[in-house]
Amino acid sequence: MSLPYTLLITPLPADAPDDGSWFTETFTEVDASEPALRVSELSTQRGDGVFETLSVVNGHAQEVQPHLARLARSAEICDLPAPNLAQWSAAISQ
Repeated sequence: MSLPYTLLITPLPADAPDDGSWFTETFTEVDASEPALRVSELSTQRGDGVFETLSVVNGHAQEVQPHLARLARSAEICDLPAPNLAQWSAAISQ
């Protein structure tokens, strides 16, 4: 993997089974120089969305759990489906 690195995630329901082994099937690596927003993305049409950024230092994501908690809370505030935090954690690890 080279930087910059862009990973497109096909969201799973928050209550999807969490054995972690198949989450990578929901990830698609995207050329970082190419647009990564899907045409069917409703946030571009409705204005709903949640944006969370985390720092990576020496290859290690910083403060992952607080970021995931904030992501879930922001989705709740916006009346968006709850994110599958195990899936997002796996994506961050990848």
